[in-house]
Amino acid sequence: MRKGVFLLVFAFLLMMYLLVATTSSLFVLQLTAAVQIMAGSAEVHPKGLTVWQPLQDGDYVKAGDTVRTGEESTVELRWVDGTRMRLAPHTTVEVRKCTFHQIEDTQTSLFYLRLGQIWVRLTKKLTTDSRFEVQTPTAVAGVRGTVFSVAVAPDGRTDISVYEGMVQVRAQRHEFLLRERQRLAVDRMKGTLGPQTLTPADLAAWQAQESLLLPYVQVDPVGENNVVHEPSIVLHGRAEANALVTVNGQPVKLNSRGRFKQPLTLAIGPNEITVMARDAQGRTTEIRPVITYLPLRAAP
Repeated sequence: MRKGVFLLVFAFLLMMYLLVATTSSLFVLQLTAAVQIMAGSAEVHPKGLTVWQPLQDGDYVKAGDTVRTGEESTVELRWVDGTRMRLAPHTTVEVRKCTFHQIEDTQTSLFYLRLGQIWVRLTKKLTTDSRFEVQTPTAVAGVRGTVFSVAVAPDGRTDISVYEGMVQVRAQRHEFLLRERQRLAVDRMKGTLGPQTLTPADLAAWQAQESLLLPYVQVDPVGENNVVHEPSIVLHGRAEANALVTVNGQPVKLNSRGRFKQPLTLAIGPNEITVMARDAQGRTTEIRPVITYLPLRAAP
């Protein structure tokens, strides 16, 4: 009798656990990142496959994928929430986990940097229970709403640099809090060096990544070589999440994927369109695509 009751209770608890687990999974979104090939070439090793595949501009990477860049190559991964990760040449990084829980409003982003250097810009402040971590062979960097870089040398040395915000580093059984304009090095042989203040050379290296520090905005090409034959068009584009975007001074709305559209009426000839994105810190990016309207001649 007792055994039967035990089995019933066990079965009930198991059913409840499966129900809760299944229900919870319905609210967990698997986030992907759009790829921009800024220079050179890159490859992706998709989860479950045994070979590397060429990575094209506009492709998407997801959890389980490993991306590597070639010589003199630069690639940027862009997530819907505005997070951007730029990969230097000869860099290999694995996207281990990237999810968003809609009910709990928590995000979990875990990466493993095997070799090379990445620069990361987070535009959305993470909630208390969210995690954004970059693991290397010698350290783990956890961040909250910041701009930072992580580099791994061939000998395993890890260098972490913070341009904005704060980064919590766990290395060699110690924890360090890196603040704005600080860096830290973790060496297998020499131990941990830092935190130290960024040198002028460090800051100059950051300024070389200026386009990452600014909000991104881009517009889709229209017609053939931006030449159209109708006076009325709809301009489509994409911008950083949470950015304030204007087209010729008129505010436009971003959808959940950071896309926008704006109807335009063109004059005959070249039309310079001013598109601007402004982030929460007041930094702006402005682009000025030119769209040419050439009316088609009426048939005689």
